[in-house]
Amino acid sequence: MALGLIMVTGLLFSVQAQTNSPGADKKAAFAEKKAPLTPEEKATKRTAKLTELLSLTDEQQKAVYAVELESAKKEAEFREQYKAQQQVNKEKMQKFRSERQAAYKKILTEEQITKLKESKPQKPAGKSKYPSRQRFHEGAPKSE
Repeated sequence: MALGLIMVTGLLFSVQAQTNSPGADKKAAFAEKKAPLTPEEKATKRTAKLTELLSLTDEQQKAVYAVELESAKKEAEFREQYKAQQQVNKEKMQKFRSERQAAYKKILTEEQITKLKESKPQKPAGKSKYPSRQRFHEGAPKSE
């Protein structure tokens, strides 16, 4: 009876530990922070920080808000242009790789092409090509 009670208690503690893991809370908080703010929200947030830091007057707050709003709009526009350029570059790279593969098919035998494909290192699942970002992948050791 006592052994059964100990086992049930241990089981309950393990279930509780899994449901209240600190990593789950951090992931939820990160996802919440990750949601993009509108330019107006950014300007309001920045103005509030500066108001608290510098004790701005009402007139200064309005002027700072206008500057921050314009800045946030320009940043949003820049990000959109950057994303568009990234997509263009990605498409160019895909085209380049396809052309290279086509050239290889004209030069190499089927056996050589197969050997070439097999020689390429396989990226392990969940691993980032950027080591500094590795901590964001499942199962990666957390650097402290």
